[in-house]
This record gives sequence, C-alpha cells and structure tokens, in this order.
Amino acid sequence: MVKSPFETEILAEEGNLARHAPLLADADIVVGHIWRAGFPPAPRLRLLQSVAAGLDLLDLDAVPKGVTVCNVFGHEPAIPEYVIMTNLAGARWPAISTASPAANRSKTSCFQT
Repeated sequence: MVKSPFETEILAEEGNLARHAPLLADADIVVGHIWRAGFPPAPRLRLLQSVAAGLDLLDLDAVPKGVTVCNVFGHEPAIPEYVIMTNLAGARWPAISTASPAANRSKTSCFQT
C-alpha cells in the first residue's frame, strides 16, 4: 500500500459516469489512458497523465482547455532488460518472484490543451 497525503480513487469502470462525476469534479490530476467527450466536467483538472505511450484513447478535443496532457514513451529499452534480469534472477534465486528494474529510463512527453 502506498501512503500519500493525497486522496486517491481507482475508477475501474468507464461506464459508471454517475460515480465518476463527483470524483472528476474534485480531481486535480487524473492518471489513466481514456478520456471521452461524454465524461463529466473536471473543472479543477490540471494534469492528465496517460499510462500508455500513445494517446489513441484520449479524445483531446474533450479534455478541458488548459490541462497538461502527458504520455509515456522511451520505455522500450527497459522492458527487455527487465525481462532478462527477472529471468536470470529467477534462475539463480528461485524464491524471487518479482524484481524492480535497475533504472527507470522512461521519458514523458507533455503538452497543454
């Protein structure tokens, strides 16, 4: 569990817009990969961080004006390094089920709507 002074909420269902409305009304930051024209207003929103390299599922015309939109790219070299490292670690130390990447080489591309 991650402890944070910020209130967080996971919105697992895109279709439950009635549940999303009060959450989006108070949100300063949204982390996800979907934004549609039918989403409830998000007047306080300042940052929309996509968890994907592309922006295919973000309707950028529907994102409130002035919101910074960021996507993730440049993580491709770290993925095979992580896979190889976890396979080697698992072969050497079978009790290890997960491991963290040695370096985070992810880059972020941001722009404002």
